[in-house]
Parts: sequence; C-alpha cells; structure tokens
Amino acid sequence: MSSHTPPPAPHERAPGLPAMEPIPFESGVPLSPENFHLVSDFTCNPPSRAENRYEQDVSRWIKDTGRGGALEFVRLGLAEVRLYLEPDGRLIGFGAIGPATWALADNTELRLCLLHFFGVHTNFRHQPPGTPREGSYGRRILRGLIQEVERRGDAAFFALYVDPDNKARELYREFGWKELDLWPDPEDGGREWVRMLRPIPLTSPAE
Repeated sequence: MSSHTPPPAPHERAPGLPAMEPIPFESGVPLSPENFHLVSDFTCNPPSRAENRYEQDVSRWIKDTGRGGALEFVRLGLAEVRLYLEPDGRLIGFGAIGPATWALADNTELRLCLLHFFGVHTNFRHQPPGTPREGSYGRRILRGLIQEVERRGDAAFFALYVDPDNKARELYREFGWKELDLWPDPEDGGREWVRMLRPIPLTSPAE
C-alpha cells in the first residue's frame, strides 16, 4: 500500500452491504458516569483465549476513566457512545462516533465522521446462537453505525483507524471502507495505523 492515495469521491449510492437488520445507533443507551459500571468489566476477546493487542485497544478505551478514555471523549463532545443492552441489562456491545478532521499528505484537511471504536462483549461474540454470520451482533451494530452516519449526512466520509495486522480490515472492506494510507500516531510512539474511508452517499435537498 502506498503512503498516500487520494480519498474516494463521495457517491450517490452506498456500496453493497451484507443483508441483515441493523441495530440502530439511537437504540443504544448513551454512556454516562451513571451507567459506566456497565462497561467496567468489558472484554471483546473470544472466550477461548486472552485479549490480543487490537482487542485491548477497544476494551481499554471504553473502560478508561482518564484523559484518553470514552468518558472523557463524551464529556468533551468528541464522541457519542451508545451501549447496546439485552432486556435483562447485560451489555452486548457498544459503538462510538464523532466529528474529526484528518490532515492528508498534501496538507489538505478532510472533515469526516470518525468511528472511534465499536466492540462486542466476549459473552456475545458470534451470537445470537444459530444465526448466520451476517446476523451477528457485531455486523448488525456496524450496519447501524453506518446507517446513522448516512442519516445525519453532515460529513462526506465515514472514517476509522485499524491496526495493519488486524484481520478486521477485511470486515471493513466488506462494508465499503477503502484504505487511504498508513498514519503514525505521534502520541503512541509512532505506532502505525491504517486509515480507512467510506464515502457517505449524497442526498438531494428534496430528501
């Protein structure tokens, strides 16, 4: 992959998505200090093994009460975080989105909506039982996040960072994201992330 490729142009129709019912973003409960206990033991690894580095990125962020964690992002208006719950109150997973600006290699700036993190609790990985992969909680949450960003229509792109070695890159490609470049994080010792963009469909004024 080159160090920088031009961002894809916004398009009039969304790329194909797997057939499944989304979990609407607004159906989730907003994260707050009052319900933070719901995420205090969050993990997202399969039950058969310990969390790897990529899963730790997700679980540490949602549980972190400090400067770089989810609660602080909510307080500062940097992200909206929704918790998806079972009727009995158990946490299925969460999704977090917010406005951001990326600087490109040619020094232009790209305003976008950023998928900060999303994750499914260990107890709900590859669930519900007996459903095809397309109906899993993770894919339905992701589909709901995409639909929410498209509904708002206030950015031309839906963006995310993913570790170069994370197999989730294939999932994001499947859902219409394209790789932009490798970005070294100056606040994490230059750790490299793949930046990915998904064009948001254009809507006409009549809509």
